[in-house]
Amino acid sequence: MYKLLIILFLPFTLTAQNIRINNNAEKKVVVFGNGKMLLTVHYGSVAGVSNLQLNGEEVLDTSGIFSLISSPTKTYSSKQLLSNPVYSSSANGVTISNIVYGDSKITFNETWNFLITQKDIQFKLTRTTSAPISGTVVSSPVIIFKDINTWEGSYQDYGGFAWFYLFNKPLDTYGVHSTASDFWNSKTNAGLTIAVKSATGATAMSYTRTKDDKLEYRIANASAELQQRNDTPTFRRRFIRNSTDVWAGSTLKAGVTSQTITFTDFDFNAKYGRGEIKGLDGKQVGDVLNTIARIGVIDKQHFGGNSWHTPYGPICLHEQYIGQMGIGINDPSYLKGYQQCLDFYRDHAIKPDGRVWSRWAYTNEDMMPGQVNKQGFYEAQWGFLIDANPDLVINVAELYDQTGNKAWLQTHKVSCEKALDWLLKRDFNNNGLVEMLNDKFLEIAGKPKESILNKWCWEPFAEVKDFYQNALKNVAETGIAYHADEVQMTLLRHGKADEIFVTFVYAPIKDSNGNISKIAVWVLENTTQVHERKKVDEANRALEKDRDRLNEFFMKAPAGICLWTGPNLVYEMINPAYQKILARRNLLGRPILEAVPELKGAPLIDSMLDTYHNGTPFEVHELYVPIADYEGGPTVDRYFTFN
Repeated sequence: MYKLLIILFLPFTLTAQNIRINNNAEKKVVVFGNGKMLLTVHYGSVAGVSNLQLNGEEVLDTSGIFSLISSPTKTYSSKQLLSNPVYSSSANGVTISNIVYGDSKITFNETWNFLITQKDIQFKLTRTTSAPISGTVVSSPVIIFKDINTWEGSYQDYGGFAWFYLFNKPLDTYGVHSTASDFWNSKTNAGLTIAVKSATGATAMSYTRTKDDKLEYRIANASAELQQRNDTPTFRRRFIRNSTDVWAGSTLKAGVTSQTITFTDFDFNAKYGRGEIKGLDGKQVGDVLNTIARIGVIDKQHFGGNSWHTPYGPICLHEQYIGQMGIGINDPSYLKGYQQCLDFYRDHAIKPDGRVWSRWAYTNEDMMPGQVNKQGFYEAQWGFLIDANPDLVINVAELYDQTGNKAWLQTHKVSCEKALDWLLKRDFNNNGLVEMLNDKFLEIAGKPKESILNKWCWEPFAEVKDFYQNALKNVAETGIAYHADEVQMTLLRHGKADEIFVTFVYAPIKDSNGNISKIAVWVLENTTQVHERKKVDEANRALEKDRDRLNEFFMKAPAGICLWTGPNLVYEMINPAYQKILARRNLLGRPILEAVPELKGAPLIDSMLDTYHNGTPFEVHELYVPIADYEGGPTVDRYFTFN
């Protein structure tokens, strides 16, 4: 009786370790799970998974999970069967066999084996194809989640992510070469890993916002890596709009194929959260770090700083911080994925001479004409971005610092040395190209960067070529630096002729053998300083001229005039008329009481000192002043008028 009550309240066969299986043979529906996940599978007129509960929460749309094979002319699905499937089970497994669909020309016979464990549910799908069919895209399976917002996004096995916030229109689709998806929802802390292991081919995945705002997730299989369908002739686009057809078709061979899809739940915060950060919002920190690090990961082997959502999807190899992103997110998948990416760059993004292609994109709209390889790496339209070479080496070094994988690092030794050697040798052909310049040089030049970089050095500066070309040539030939200080020149800046003053140096740079490999140019603009100095010089000249005129006036004046300085009233200047009054005395450079000692104690001295200290005007007429005709002689009564 006790056992009967248990069966009534729990409509499952209860086996060891909480594994549950309940089959309704009449309705041809089986429900099974492991306490964390619960699946409902139909095997009557259709074969498919109609429900997937994750910790009690339903995540699937009623369309559920099913097989789908699309050819150029027809679509085949496990929802349109040609025969009745067969059910069987074991203590921890469910098998649905004889799932046959197709038509009179071709049939697909599938067996679905579900292995239930405490930590996951493994879904092995084995298919027998009766005849080859070309141009097909095999989705095994298709999974329809109940809403585009069921999950915030999905992390990929190589460290990138599909962020469903960016799927802002129906039929937005993103396809990647991944074998696992970690779907997450930070609000509910829910996580679901769907990992694929194919025994007979390659795997890719796509995510679509359906017309009715569901999330459609397809696991695609092929005998070789799937190629993109869109953007003739490049066929590199991963993110498309208004279509689900992101993958080009391939030939599905006759015979048996199989793969295993493993469903595992996880705690989002435990796996991807950045923990508690004092004084900060840990969730926001995690969101920012994950977004910055992962948004530029376009696909497996394609890491960059821009977004897969960007219209032409550029990757910049001239960015040195990509490796450092691994520090912030602390995700081993990211580090492993970036290792694979750098291996791909090593093999395909370095030219034979060591030059690193600076960019990759879905399309060639940003490309320098003719400068692209078959993998899609190219030179940017505005010039050769030299920093692609050192940045590739920096990222290899940064990644090694985080992984400590010396064996992997050794595989990049030759390529990194080659990239650096290109930097050292890139002007050995003496072509006179401008290879690098900074913002200050551009400010002085007053010309766009693209008009100077990678151009012959005199092409953008034709207006001064005739004046300094020989000087530069002499530096290249003799190795002797050239210096010009505050030279005046007319330079075309911002479309108009400017008269400027510059100080510049042409300095030879030599290699380890003492040979001149290139010439460095240092430039400092002195226009403002020169103009200011000219103003000061002009003011000084005007002052000097005024002083000369005043001096001439003093010297020709009929009245005696002198100029005293300092508190001791030292004679600084006297005119001939004044010297005539004291004709037999030496006056210049002497204090008045030293040159004319008989004035000591005279009220006249007090009045003159008051004028010196306080600016008090002093004027007197016919003042009696007993004074000697010569120094040391007897005084003579004399009268003077002062002012």
